[in-house]
Amino acid sequence: MNFALGKISRLFNHLILQERDPINRARIQMLAYILCSYTFFCAVLIVVYAIGGNNLQLIRVCVVFVLTFGLFGIAYFTGAWKMVSHLVLWICTIVVWSNLSIYVHSINIATLQFIWLGCAMGFYMHGLKWGWFYAAINILPVLLFTALDSKNFFQLGNGPQIVGQMTYLFVISYNFFLIIFLQYHFFKAFIKNFLNLTRTKNELRELNNKLQDSLLAVEKLSTARMDFLSAMSHELRTPLNGVIGMSNALSLQDPRPDQKEHLDVLQFSAEHLLSLINDVLDFNKFDSDNVVLERTSFDLAALIRNNHRVFKLKAE
Repeated sequence: MNFALGKISRLFNHLILQERDPINRARIQMLAYILCSYTFFCAVLIVVYAIGGNNLQLIRVCVVFVLTFGLFGIAYFTGAWKMVSHLVLWICTIVVWSNLSIYVHSINIATLQFIWLGCAMGFYMHGLKWGWFYAAINILPVLLFTALDSKNFFQLGNGPQIVGQMTYLFVISYNFFLIIFLQYHFFKAFIKNFLNLTRTKNELRELNNKLQDSLLAVEKLSTARMDFLSAMSHELRTPLNGVIGMSNALSLQDPRPDQKEHLDVLQFSAEHLLSLINDVLDFNKFDSDNVVLERTSFDLAALIRNNHRVFKLKAE
């Protein structure tokens, strides 16, 4: 059986691969199984009805065989599996109606099986809205027939078109098997998708946990970097303040002009280095949102002159 199902699935593999939704993939497989199985089912009944002389049943099963075979070709070559599934449901509905009006004139087991098959296929193949629609058009004629029929009320019989016992047994057995297989296949696809979703959810949770751990590690690293830069900046400011203080003290001791120029360069370089250290501290404040902007005045000419003095000695 698995070999036969695999062969049928491979026939519609080009349609299955085009669908990204796993539910639609299961629907295409289910439609393929139904079309192939009912083609075989109708072929058997054609032989049985032809031998038994059941001409009325033979006409109907021949029509259904041709339609089923044609729908199989349409689905295979055009890929219009949704339209084909609608047509299959309408064929099932017509079988129910014809049983009530022509073939059986009562509600027998086969009619109930086709009703259940139509209702289940409507929901499984097309969702809630179409499911309710096909359930209504299959069930309402039965309710109407039961309400109007006073002779066969609650009677489950074979009706006026008598067929052989083995033929009838084959029909209801085949329908029962198809209904059970329909439930099995769709429930199997549902469980598979549910397990995939659960596995994806667990993987996502694990990924989120790893990401959270990585964020904590990065936050700790950033905090350690900030602490290190703050400590180093404070440690560097202490000797620089001493250098600046000593240069100011030497400048007050009436140095020679050349010494005065060298002391000015030393003082400017030390103050410039102190400014850079203060900038490092401000960069750390960016991470903690504690930066306060300051507006201070400065002498542009003195700034350019001091920079010139710094590079003058190296240039000479």
